[in-house]
Amino acid sequence: MLFELTLFANFTLLHFLVGVSVYLVLSLIMKCFIVSAEMRSWLWVSAFVLSTLVPFAAFTSNNAQTQTIEKQTFNAVTPSEVAETQENLKALELKASKPELTIHTDSIYGLTSAIYLFLFLWLIGSCWRAFGVIRTLQSTNQLIKDATPASMDKYQRLLKSASVYLSSSASTPMAVGLLKPKIIVPNHLYQQLNQTQLTPILLHEQAHIQRFDLWFSLFQEVLAIIFWWSPVMRKINRQIHLSRELACDFRAAQSLSNNQDYAQSLLDCAKLMVTEKRNVMAMGLLSKKKELTIRINEMLKPTYTQRPKVATIAAACAAFTFTSIALANTVIPKVNIDSIKQSANHYSTLSEAKTNLLISAIEARNTKVIELMVEDGVDVNTPLASDGTALIIAVKNNDRELANALIEMGADVNQSALGDGNPLIAAAMTNNLSLANYLLDLGAEIDAIVPGDETALINASHHGYYDMVELLLERGADANLGVIAPVVDGSEYRSPLNRASNGQIRRLLMSYGAKS
Repeated sequence: MLFELTLFANFTLLHFLVGVSVYLVLSLIMKCFIVSAEMRSWLWVSAFVLSTLVPFAAFTSNNAQTQTIEKQTFNAVTPSEVAETQENLKALELKASKPELTIHTDSIYGLTSAIYLFLFLWLIGSCWRAFGVIRTLQSTNQLIKDATPASMDKYQRLLKSASVYLSSSASTPMAVGLLKPKIIVPNHLYQQLNQTQLTPILLHEQAHIQRFDLWFSLFQEVLAIIFWWSPVMRKINRQIHLSRELACDFRAAQSLSNNQDYAQSLLDCAKLMVTEKRNVMAMGLLSKKKELTIRINEMLKPTYTQRPKVATIAAACAAFTFTSIALANTVIPKVNIDSIKQSANHYSTLSEAKTNLLISAIEARNTKVIELMVEDGVDVNTPLASDGTALIIAVKNNDRELANALIEMGADVNQSALGDGNPLIAAAMTNNLSLANYLLDLGAEIDAIVPGDETALINASHHGYYDMVELLLERGADANLGVIAPVVDGSEYRSPLNRASNGQIRRLLMSYGAKS
């Protein structure tokens, strides 16, 4: 679960960084250039989608690629290859020392309780919002069923996309229906507004239908159920809502060829409306007082921005999207899933009592107690604080019988632990040839790299175990596989050859192709 929590924490951080960046850049564009409301609405929709999807692109799985580079680094023969490998080494050292703006497992380990609380609140909030959406859907469907067709002969010349219905239950004019869109008008508005006042309102709702706003608002609401906690999504949603309403205002005003009449219609309607019920399947005409003021002021401005063509909008949104993705790939730090998974496996998730009981059982070679703990749900591969996994402890103790029993209980021969390597590294460090062969026969990865503990061959070479080095080389260990290892003052490159403790081991490694 620590792995999943770390991924979640990194996604949340990246979502916030991407969202804030996109919001600020787009806001700056809006201030520096004259952009029509139509264009603004679709650019904000693009920002909404980018904030949701771009963080996923930051997650990579590149352990294999990194290891390949490390394997190639010291295989140089010609002068040009030597120069290239030196560049590779510099790149690896830079990568090892470069700080990353990501959340690591060690940070999450001490915050698991807080993160669980946040996830619980997230789930409750999502369920509550989803419940509200379902209730709104039900009330909208009932509203559609109860609505009656209006006699709108005098409006048919202007209304081309929907039929008009009247309802005593509706509190605001709205467009409803995804497949068969309708415009629903409250009875009291229909009775009290004349044709001049009502026409702009109907044209506004028709604009929502023509722009497919009903579909996009549903898409927004679904994502809002998941990201209800995100301040970035809330800010972008507000911008989408306001620019969308303005775009429909301008469309309606363009049909009337009179912005002042449209602004007056908004005021007349507002006087008759006391409350508004916004709907996930409906686009209401009026909104908050501040937004209504902005809309009326926009209508009364002397300058008029021509509505751009669909192709222009599509091109602008595509350019904004691709540019944002390209910049995100350059600036946003990558999150290595394999590295997080490996790191998460280094941390014990057992309670102190269970940890002590399991360690005692391992030291006493009491397989019965270990079996009972496994049956009770304890993962035998869980690293134990400062001791490694149960199998690593057994290997360190040169206990072949216990190691075999643990493997039968499900112990993974490749499970690593921070500061204790993995079972094969433990065998190499204790010079246990029999256990090393046993683990390799069971599928232990001979060239497995454990951060901070290097590889089995590097450890055997460093400790001066000639027979172990020979065994590993005979079993296929890469004589040139090196790693970047952390040290007190930074990092250094370690390979079997440069870590060899004596000349005999160096000559053996070079006979297997190790390069100096």
